[in-house]
Amino acid sequence: MYPPYSPATGGSRVLVEGSEFTGLGGVTGVDFGGVAGTDVVVDSDDQLHVTAPPHLSGIVHVRVTTPAGTSRTSWDSRFSFDTPVEPAGVTAVPAPLPAGSTAGSDIADVACPAPGECFAVGSYSISDDETRPLVERLSGGTWSPTELPLPPDAVHPPEWWQDARMQQVACTAVDFCVAAGVYDTEGAAGSPLFATWDGSGWTVFAYFVGDAVNGDDWIHFDGLDCTADRRCAAVGADLVFVNDGDAWAIAPTPDTGASHGRLNDVDCTATECFAVGRLVEPDFHHTPLVERGAGLSWTAQALPHPAGGRQGTLNAISCPAEGSCTAVGQYTAGGDRRPLVETLAGGTWTPGSAPQPSVNLPDVYAFFRGVSCPAPGSCVAVGAYEDEVREGYDVSYPMLPMTTFIGGGAPVTEPVPMVDVDPVRPEAGMDDVLCTAPGRCVGTGGYNLLGYRTRGLVATLTAGAVGSSPVRTPFQAGESFIHGSAVDTADRAVVVGQYVDAQGRYRGLLVTGVAIGP
Repeated sequence: MYPPYSPATGGSRVLVEGSEFTGLGGVTGVDFGGVAGTDVVVDSDDQLHVTAPPHLSGIVHVRVTTPAGTSRTSWDSRFSFDTPVEPAGVTAVPAPLPAGSTAGSDIADVACPAPGECFAVGSYSISDDETRPLVERLSGGTWSPTELPLPPDAVHPPEWWQDARMQQVACTAVDFCVAAGVYDTEGAAGSPLFATWDGSGWTVFAYFVGDAVNGDDWIHFDGLDCTADRRCAAVGADLVFVNDGDAWAIAPTPDTGASHGRLNDVDCTATECFAVGRLVEPDFHHTPLVERGAGLSWTAQALPHPAGGRQGTLNAISCPAEGSCTAVGQYTAGGDRRPLVETLAGGTWTPGSAPQPSVNLPDVYAFFRGVSCPAPGSCVAVGAYEDEVREGYDVSYPMLPMTTFIGGGAPVTEPVPMVDVDPVRPEAGMDDVLCTAPGRCVGTGGYNLLGYRTRGLVATLTAGAVGSSPVRTPFQAGESFIHGSAVDTADRAVVVGQYVDAQGRYRGLLVTGVAIGP
């Protein structure tokens, strides 16, 4: 029960869903919404109690009438209810911690170089204000943790949080993985930290950036990819870090005049890599940006908007073959935000948009966060769109998850179903997607479960059909957050993230065996 309002005493009357309670105590047996077995009971001057069958949800609107008048229905005068029964879904397990640690943790990304062999990266806390980089390895059906060593210049100043964590991981073979993250040095928060797996252990490399990031030295890695010949590229802020097998280096920033870039993702083919984001002009106007390169040689290109577009950014890219890429994000047109699709073919980038699902509103607000193309001309993009919900005179515009099939004609967009979504604040969205073949994909995101709790969401896309499962946490009442996924086999995936345990601590979560397709 989530009562937001305490009725006044002394002759006040409480109106619940149109049913009037005169006197505040001892009222029982009131049917709610015509559903058998559902009662609203006034327990005392400031408590309401709802009894409902399993999986039933609802909203109780509360109004108070006094001699001065009757209060209006608002966000502060309603509460939602649900039952303690968890919906069916995929079940997560806690990420194991290094010996002796009982603090919190987080898992940010995962990669699987072979069936049953996966590496997940993130961090764990050794105190309330200090984190350490963490790697979880799946082998033989069991996850085991490894704490990566910190560089000698890592510090824990008393005046700030010591943040050391891995944020991205990429693997091309069981004996080659690369992780990228950050750690703190004296006077510099967010210095780059890399680690390489050679089949037997991890080797850590620190990189001093100085003031290379637009006069700042803070880094956050949003993209990392490696080729089969073990060349890698990682993007953080406006920098591209490259490794051709010997050492990491910063690729010279392409000349963009007075503007500067902000990169969000990178994908590599056998011969070159593409990083995408936005070009920020001096007047803060944003233009879709792609940087293309190999080794230390990179060029930048501002991409065109669709007709009528003004500002835009690219959040993700997928390149299934040489010269074939699809990048997605959003752009504005007429004051609305719309989903952006940029396609590379024949050496030319072509801009386009995508429809929203067939819902109550036109393209008022929609965007893409992730894309996967298992083959040229066959892609799936995921994100969120704005819908309209009316409750009497109240109108809200929650964000709901969507997926779009690109290729073989005009894009087709479908909403992603959700189980036991909060009817008051059904905010949701998809963040990432991975496809093993055309029409066989798994997407990850999150939504508000009943009671305004965040719940991780795993979507499956099979031959145009969209299904979904909530992520069940080890502690049923806790929240869960999904950060990444990787394909383990052709029909199974691994999903990672974070959840809230019984003590209210954030803990890393690991989900294996997520089915992709039938």
